[in-house]
Amino acid sequence: PYLDPAIVGDHKVTWELSRSQWALRLAQAWRLTGDARFAAHAVRLVDAWIAGNPPKRGMNWTSALELAFRTMAWTLALPLLADAPACDTPFVRRVAASLLAQVDHLAWNLSTWFSPNTHLTGEALALLVTGIAWPTLPGAAARRDDGWRILCEQALVQHRPDGSYFEQTTWYQAYTVDFYVHAFAWADLAGLAIPRDVHARMHEAARALRAFARPDGTIPLVGDDDGGHLLPLAPIAPDDVTDVLARAALRFDDPSLAVPGGAGRWALPWLHGADALDRLATLERDPRAEAGRDGRILRDGGWVVLRERGDAAARDHHLLLDAGPHGALTCGHAHADALGTTLAVHGVPLVVDPGTGAYVGERRDRYRATRAHATVTVDALDSSEQGTAFRWRTATDARLVGAALAPAVSWADAWHDGYARLADPVRHRRTIVRLARRYWIMLDTLTCATPHAIALALPAPAGADASATPDGRAATLARDGVTLRVAGDGTLAWGVEMRTVSPAYGAEHAAPALVATGTIDATTTICTVLAAADECPPHALARAGARRWHVTHVRGRDTIAAPLGEPLAIEGATFDGTWCAVTVDGDDAIHLVAAGAGTLVAGALRATLGPDDVCVLRRAGDRWVADEDEGR
Repeated sequence: PYLDPAIVGDHKVTWELSRSQWALRLAQAWRLTGDARFAAHAVRLVDAWIAGNPPKRGMNWTSALELAFRTMAWTLALPLLADAPACDTPFVRRVAASLLAQVDHLAWNLSTWFSPNTHLTGEALALLVTGIAWPTLPGAAARRDDGWRILCEQALVQHRPDGSYFEQTTWYQAYTVDFYVHAFAWADLAGLAIPRDVHARMHEAARALRAFARPDGTIPLVGDDDGGHLLPLAPIAPDDVTDVLARAALRFDDPSLAVPGGAGRWALPWLHGADALDRLATLERDPRAEAGRDGRILRDGGWVVLRERGDAAARDHHLLLDAGPHGALTCGHAHADALGTTLAVHGVPLVVDPGTGAYVGERRDRYRATRAHATVTVDALDSSEQGTAFRWRTATDARLVGAALAPAVSWADAWHDGYARLADPVRHRRTIVRLARRYWIMLDTLTCATPHAIALALPAPAGADASATPDGRAATLARDGVTLRVAGDGTLAWGVEMRTVSPAYGAEHAAPALVATGTIDATTTICTVLAAADECPPHALARAGARRWHVTHVRGRDTIAAPLGEPLAIEGATFDGTWCAVTVDGDDAIHLVAAGAGTLVAGALRATLGPDDVCVLRRAGDRWVADEDEGR
């Protein structure tokens, strides 16, 4: 009963060791140093594994995907060990015999029913790789063809047209892109034709992964992660995807995919030859590479990345909003994180997803809970109700209403109804706005009729400092020399809680979280303003009506409004769309920004906006005029 933690603990620990990826590291050490001890130790460990895990006995034969990872690690390590004294013919024959037993078992136990996700594509990749690399083993050609057929079929099943992976997890987005970039390289070696639609879909998947990557090449761990890598050929952090993106940049000849200076580049020579680094450097100098610093809206997946360029790529702002489906299949890798948000300020992650922790036991439930994420919790309940470790009693899909990316302002608007199951149904709508070089606005609207307890969390990473003012109206997060100021409108009171985060599977560290709590009596919009301390931090945020707020800062006083479909007057204009703001920089620079489906009336100007539209006006004397510099 390998899934019973009371008997075996965390099965993932045993499986990870048995993936044999240490053989790759030892083989690299032998190849780089010529020290035969490294190769001899790899041989001893592989032999010990074969002796201790006879075919079809024990938990290392229960998951076909684990057999896939192991056989690929052996296949890649053997050429590096080839001329080592310990890697003699009898050893290679022992490996071949065990490998044949494993790929035969794998071929008969594909995850076509249980976990037809990255389990299935990872298994198909192993059939392809071993079928090509071991052509004299019985059944090699059939395994190669079956693996390639499954990979081509599943590329279009598991990835939406915008490239987003159907299980709604950033980690498995990286896994699947890695699988396919590797598969395409093997297909090239074998002379297999890559269908145009498959190649195009996986290019989109790589572009989606690049959007998820923060300026340092790490990804927020939204949804499940398992801490593993397909080919750990470079010493990088578990959440670092620069190796995958570097290979994808070469594969698709797309400079925008590479993360400049990423540590993962050191994996390239092992797979693509000594000139791979030079080819990547050429791509990074391509002017098209700057597109990798742009935001992205993935409408099929409901992901929105609001990215604003800094004075260097490493200092870009990066905000990720998850406004998509709960997941796919049984939603086994999903968390109850509808409308969850992460934020890196000047390249430093300050609001994070707490990670996964474990796939079994109490930690599994704790890290999947709504309260663990940067979203709103109602009445201390999860937005999706947890069932077993990989199933849910209820699952809610978030829905993206509108979004736009522009130099002066970027924004997204979405909602979910995971709390519609309550006696008094509650809908949560989140609107996030970035006013360039100014601040972020977060509007959380809870539609209800009776009182509810509300908690709004901003989890921080380990090593961050967090504080809140005594009156609960403002708070601060700081790390690595970067400070984020947070201002609340008084509806909720901000405080600091000590929690834990899991930066990699199985790891757990103490970390603070800013948590705003309170009670609402009926439909309420809560406004939160977040700003880098060196940009335009608010001195105060005050309500000026049910859906209107004033933000006082060093440059002046701005007005924020959330009409949300109802006409609302603001500074001589009327708007009934999603949100609007009047920004003030001294006496001569006053702008009106309106966004979302609705009608804007400002004096003689009248504009009808669609759900993704933004309109920018400027004050000229006593009237509003179109800002030709900003456009629409």
